[in-house]
Amino acid sequence: MKKILFLFVAMICVLTANAQLNSNEKAFQNRVKSYLSNEGYRPEIDKDEDISFKKEGILYWISISEEDQGYFYVTFHRMAVDCEDANIYAVRKACNEVTKQYKVGKCYYSEKNQDCGLSVEGFYATAGDFTKYISRYLKILDAMKDELMELYSEYSD
Repeated sequence: MKKILFLFVAMICVLTANAQLNSNEKAFQNRVKSYLSNEGYRPEIDKDEDISFKKEGILYWISISEEDQGYFYVTFHRMAVDCEDANIYAVRKACNEVTKQYKVGKCYYSEKNQDCGLSVEGFYATAGDFTKYISRYLKILDAMKDELMELYSEYSD
């Protein structure tokens, strides 16, 4: 009996961890994906249910979740820098400074992946509220990456 109960609980945990987007999130996602297609990008839905696309060879992805009823929490990510052989103290110091300078965005270091990532996050009532800022967010994420590299160079000397 204990084995059956354990298997049942384990199965529920696995199913919950791999939950699909709800219908509202899916509709929001489809509108964002359509917008990106109309702008000339080739967005795809990845295995994590995020929208991913490339701009000039750089990978960007957008995560969507309906945190509060009526609002969607959207995180717009940009792959930044491989930090495998980097001075980690300088990386973390540069990330902190970039996050401080760009209040709308975050720079973070992942020990597990040994890289830095960049993101812009916010709450939006509609996909249109988010899409009107996509071009601005792309510029901010790119500027954050440039600033990260400049500061890292300064701090690692």
